Amino acid sequence: IDKTARFSPGIREPLSAAFADFDRILIRLLGQVQSDILSERFETRPEAFFMAATVVVDKGYQQLYRTLLPTSEGLISDRIYRAEQQLFLAAGAVLLVMLIVCYFFAGIYFSTVDSIQTLARSAHRFAGGDISQRISLDTRDELRQVGISFNAMADGFAALLAARVEDEQRLRAIVRSALDPVNQMD
Repeated sequence: IDKTARFSPGIREPLSAAFADFDRILIRLLGQVQSDILSERFETRPEAFFMAATVVVDKGYQQLYRTLLPTSEGLISDRIYRAEQQLFLAAGAVLLVMLIVCYFFAGIYFSTVDSIQTLARSAHRFAGGDISQRISLDTRDELRQVGISFNAMADGFAALLAARVEDEQRLRAIVRSALDPVNQMD
């Protein structure tokens, strides 16, 4: 009883009150047994001792049933309630973390897909003849590097095309001016 009360101070008072009567009966029984042993008369018949011991044991079980069982049920119910609350809290925290992770993964996915679609559209326009097409990605990843490389390639291609057009114009000018001296010699 002391050990139980030590671990559950809230039930010390009900336990002490419930087992006070039990202690009195037990002390009386033990006193009777000691007097029989010390006097060596063994006046208590075995049937009477058995009945007295049975009464003490029954009284003890009744006290346990009336006091400890409801108290234990209450303590167990409280622990189950606290465990359920902790479980719900932990499950809620895990769910919240999972939602945050899913949100970030979805954001990364859609950002990547959008960047790839922008690259594909620009590449198709450039291949279709729009050499002024450039890519502008607002990311800080490898796709931005691809966009910068595409823009550098487009600038180089535009410079080559401009140089070719300029060389073609110069060649035409040379050919036209070369025909004038041939005509004059004629």
